[in-house]
Order: sequence, then C-alpha cells, then structure tokens
Amino acid sequence: MKSQPFLAAILGLLIGLAAGFVIVNSIGSLSSPALPKDTAGQLVIDYLAANDVPATLLVVGEENGMYKVTVKANDTGVASDFYITKDGMKLFQTGVVGVNSSTAELLARRAFFNCLALKGLIFYGSTETNATLLQLQVFGGTQFVDRIYIGCEGDLAEACINASITEVPTFIYENKTYTGAKTLDWFVNLTNCTIG
Repeated sequence: MKSQPFLAAILGLLIGLAAGFVIVNSIGSLSSPALPKDTAGQLVIDYLAANDVPATLLVVGEENGMYKVTVKANDTGVASDFYITKDGMKLFQTGVVGVNSSTAELLARRAFFNCLALKGLIFYGSTETNATLLQLQVFGGTQFVDRIYIGCEGDLAEACINASITEVPTFIYENKTYTGAKTLDWFVNLTNCTIG
C-alpha cells in the first residue's frame, strides 16, 4: 500500500512534465520566426491580387512590431499602407493606432475641415479620377471632407456643370477658382486655417 503514493507522485510528475512540454511548445509556436521583409511585402501583393486589386510594392518598413507595407494600386495609382505581423499570419489595412496621439490628430483634422467649411471653401471632385483620389489621400480620406465636397459624378454631375466645373479637383474660395490637387500647406496658406 505504501507504493501507491509513490506511484501517484511519479504519475503526477510525468503529467506535470507533459503539461510543461505542451505549454513550452505552445509558447514557442506563438513566437514564430519573423519573415524577411520582402516575403512580407509579397504576401500583401499576393493578397491584393487574390482580391482583384493588382498592386506594385513600394516599400516595406517596420512599425509597432509589425511590417508596414506600402503599395500602389496599378489601376488608380493610389498608394496605401498595410500592416502585417512579422510571422505573416495577420494583415491589417488600418494600421496600429496610438489612441492618444490619433485622437488628438483626428480632432485637429476635424477642426481644420470645419474651418475650411466656415470660410466657404468648396471642393469639386470625382472619385472616378486619379487626381481627386490623390487629393482625398492628401486630406486623409473622405471622413472629414463632406462639408466642403461636391461630387461631379452620377446624379451630382448637374451641379458641377451648373458651376462651370470643367476639371477636377477644383476649389472655389472667395470667388476664385483653383484647379489640380493641392497640399495641406497650400490650403493653410490660402485660408489661414491651421492643422493642430
């Protein structure tokens, strides 16, 4: 009968070792070796191609413990950033966000576009043109331009024709017309609206 506690102890030790082996192997699989940068970039290109978005790889860098892959869509010429984990298992297009700095940046950008709207700047564009897509990229996307933007496609084309818009993007400010994509600094200098 004295051998039963001894056998139980040995059995417990073996179970503990087996559990430790499983835990160590699980942790090891979580820290898979990092892919080379060019391989990570090619994974993003392959992913986009599988979604019928042929693209060209521009650059692969590192940010927040992941690879930041910048690509250019072949059909529109618009550049986009993708983030891929170093093991190649997860892909994000929105990126990794620092909450405090991003919130401050978003509030500053919203205030900038509110200022442009209050000063009467109007932005005529068409998302069917590369120049307008480039301008929207300079603005950081479409999320804040709704107060100043008039689309010249579909049902809204009539409004652009009535305003004598012949080229997009076109900006009207203080009864003057400006055409072509512009930098944020250009808008700051034109309107005295500031970003942050």
